[in-house]
Amino acid sequence: MLAALSLLALLVDGVLAAFVFRQSGSNDETSHPLLRLATNAASPGQVVEVSLSHFASRARVRLTRDVQEVVRIDQIAGQQGTYIQMDVTGQAKVRLRIDERWEPGNHVVVAEDVMTRYVASAPLQIVGIGPAQPPHMQLSQDHFDMGSSLQGSNSIQSLHLRNTGGE
Repeated sequence: MLAALSLLALLVDGVLAAFVFRQSGSNDETSHPLLRLATNAASPGQVVEVSLSHFASRARVRLTRDVQEVVRIDQIAGQQGTYIQMDVTGQAKVRLRIDERWEPGNHVVVAEDVMTRYVASAPLQIVGIGPAQPPHMQLSQDHFDMGSSLQGSNSIQSLHLRNTGGE
């Protein structure tokens, strides 16, 4: 009798474990929000298509870059203002306009659900138009005379260094 109860308990435990593992592996309700860019490199003036998925149904999502800098979204039917309205399946597509405020280099595009604070992000590299100019460092003076003074005394003079070249 004890063996039969143990076997029954193991069988029930196995069925429950299989159910839990199948649920946690599902891609529908348990997936994290996802942000996909049509391209990972763009230049000023270009438009990049952004696909959002796995957000809550009808969620309001705000699109920013880097540290909470609002980005410019081309208006698409159903999208108003600075927020993106997800559809009933938690998905949306918008166009991100790369304007002159985007400096060349690496950036992070972030989509945040305003209610749950769930976020999704993707990297985007902004490339300049034409070849990049190399940096050119220039000093404010050609030479310094610190003078003769006692050892240990302070001899402070200003030196300014600036970049007169490119990035």
